[in-house]
Amino acid sequence: MQAFLSVDDLAIAFPRPDGERETVVDGVSFSVSEGEAVGVVGESGSGKTLSALAAIGLLPVSGRVVGGRIRLAGQDVLAASEETMCSLRGRAVGYLSQETGGALNPVRTVGFQVGEAARLHLGLTRRAAQERVVALLSEVGLEEPLRVARSYPHQLSGGQRQRALLAAALAADPQLLIADEPTSALDTITQARLLGLLAELRARRKLGLLLISHDLGLVARMVERVVVLHAGETVEEAPVAALLAKPAHPFTRQLLTAAHTGEESGGTRGWGGEGRRGGALEWGACRFAPRCPEAMAVCWRARPALEAVGAQHAVRCFLHHSAEEPHA
Repeated sequence: MQAFLSVDDLAIAFPRPDGERETVVDGVSFSVSEGEAVGVVGESGSGKTLSALAAIGLLPVSGRVVGGRIRLAGQDVLAASEETMCSLRGRAVGYLSQETGGALNPVRTVGFQVGEAARLHLGLTRRAAQERVVALLSEVGLEEPLRVARSYPHQLSGGQRQRALLAAALAADPQLLIADEPTSALDTITQARLLGLLAELRARRKLGLLLISHDLGLVARMVERVVVLHAGETVEEAPVAALLAKPAHPFTRQLLTAAHTGEESGGTRGWGGEGRRGGALEWGACRFAPRCPEAMAVCWRARPALEAVGAQHAVRCFLHHSAEEPHA
């Protein structure tokens, strides 16, 4: 099946004070087919959100894609005009941010903001858009949808704001939803309800899902395939059952241990510069070697390539193959 979204060997850089560029993502690859649910997991700073934003052409102004390929709904994202990307955002893909406060304009009503995409992409009249807003707010489980539509963001709880953002992301009937840490600011009960809602919406709308999280246990309950990122690169990709039964990369095993024990994975707050050299990504060695209990001599002199080790299972690790990435 052809991928609806494909990201291949993505590299992203930002400017440094000395005028040079620092590469913070290099070697991220993943794909999502129509109607498929894929999870992207990794520590804070591993490149999850940056890769997702690059996929829809919304990197921060100073960020640049300096390598790789991105295709969305048959379009080359890196070559597409802003007009094309504006059309794709909303109609092809909806984005659900983890920032429930900052993502909503405090001086506009929730209804106006949810209806914007419907008016822009579907060409609805004001009255038709208002009716659609109420229907969308009801669909995402908000009680008294008309009252919510007339409310301002500060008048809603965190869980209500997250559902309103979800309604906005779905307003133009996209085929793919990117949900970036959608439960991070929610309490346990509200998290469970939101995840249940996402599952219902997927089934009802035949919606593809790219779920981004640091929590492998949470992701594994929601998706069919998992992509694991570490230090700005994809280190493993596999169907959920295969990943849980036989994780290949040592970092994936750490994430699984953390999911089972509820503890940090040995650094789930960020990789803190390990795998870096002089502020840039370490090109010539395995980026996980400083933390790996199974590191070998080759891990310190060469960077492993991302290679297939089974059906739909790929890993970037010399424990499973000898293929090296070429030097930059």
